[in-house]
Amino acid sequence: MATARTPRGKWIEIEQVESGGGDARARLERLFAIASVDEGPVTGITTEFAIRDWARRDEAVAQRPRRVDNRRMDYLRRLFAAITRQVGGAEHVAGRRQHHL
Repeated sequence: MATARTPRGKWIEIEQVESGGGDARARLERLFAIASVDEGPVTGITTEFAIRDWARRDEAVAQRPRRVDNRRMDYLRRLFAAITRQVGGAEHVAGRRQHHL
């Protein structure tokens, strides 16, 4: 199952977003709605920061966050490309939006 983690430490399963159906715009809206729900204190983000810090010093550890980041970007790129029909534009917009997830 493909997952992405929001800055609030909440895991979002890409399959969860996809299961609602709809066009790319509807899926993006669903993704942003899920990511913006506040479910209490932030706890998971501390773990993610620690893993990313560890990854800066250990290449074996760095592979995992890189795969997760690539999966996130690929998913966002596909959705934005379906909306914009411009992969270059999608890359720019997806990169900006990832920092808000």
